[in-house]
Amino acid sequence: GATTPRLAVIYDPKPGTTLKAMYGSAFRAPSLYEAAFPATGEQLEAERLDMAELIWMQRLGKGTLLTSSLYQYDAKRLIDVVDDSAGVLIYRNLGKARAQGMEVTLDVRPARHFRGYLNYSIGRAVDDDTGNQLTNSPDHLLKLGLAAQVTARVSTAAELRYESGRKTVVGTRTKPFLIANLNLLTHPFGRTGRPG
Repeated sequence: GATTPRLAVIYDPKPGTTLKAMYGSAFRAPSLYEAAFPATGEQLEAERLDMAELIWMQRLGKGTLLTSSLYQYDAKRLIDVVDDSAGVLIYRNLGKARAQGMEVTLDVRPARHFRGYLNYSIGRAVDDDTGNQLTNSPDHLLKLGLAAQVTARVSTAAELRYESGRKTVVGTRTKPFLIANLNLLTHPFGRTGRPG
């Protein structure tokens, strides 16, 4: 069992502006795969996370919303993969980890059937005991997306996603990469599943 309280304070100082302060906690039990490969003599425990976030939402006009947030996450018993002395990858609970960062999103809906967004986040997650950056944790993320309702039964969406390099379990870094996704969705029988 676990108790995971959440609290939010929301303030609207003027029309189109919203300020939020949020606190919450969460936990994550080890997955079946993680639990099958723990460190010798150890049993994985559930991760525990405490989160604090400040959010500023500003409407810039009809159909345009700018959202900015600052966040901090404190994790205990974080489950991560490590390389043991024999070169075998195993899972273990780290002592503590902390992540801090900022995220900015511009959401634009100029027309009823068209939407676009631009999202950028910068953050850093480190082991509290050693100060080392956590593995598989990029510093920068950038996303650009466009979606459109082409007809009553056809919609499309495209997204570009950039990620900076990540630290690997063996201490090297991956190269930054860019991924492009294109989706086409059809509703041959209408959105409700009824003919016509």
